Amino acid sequence: MIVTYTALRSLVNGHSAGMVYTLEILCQDIASPSRRPLVEVSESISGARETLRYGAVRTYPVLTFPLSGFSLDMLREFLDSVEGGQSFTCDPYGYNGKTDSPFTAVLEDGGYSENRDVQIGTGGQDDFFSITFTVRRLYS
Repeated sequence: MIVTYTALRSLVNGHSAGMVYTLEILCQDIASPSRRPLVEVSESISGARETLRYGAVRTYPVLTFPLSGFSLDMLREFLDSVEGGQSFTCDPYGYNGKTDSPFTAVLEDGGYSENRDVQIGTGGQDDFFSITFTVRRLYS
């Protein structure tokens, strides 16, 4: 997965706020995207139905490989920088710097979770974490 974002928070050494960066995220799993229609259904007493369709939401659940050190800090910079609803460019199928089908996205619900996969015993600084988050595709 390749993302391009504007760094705002949790900046790593050498990065500046307001600058655009590209990050390749190694993922264990990018689950098949899910699609949820945005509809409103009204039904009369007689059973007649009216459906108003406003669009659809497509999301991509992501699980990264265990990361530590600078790679983990870079991922946290990206996720923290977009947690407030800031948009970014995402290509869930891009790798080795090559994009396949990029689109504009936001972080679903603004959050992510970390799972400690390997505990080294040095106060957490060298531990390995896998990160889960969900990307929501924006339609223009």
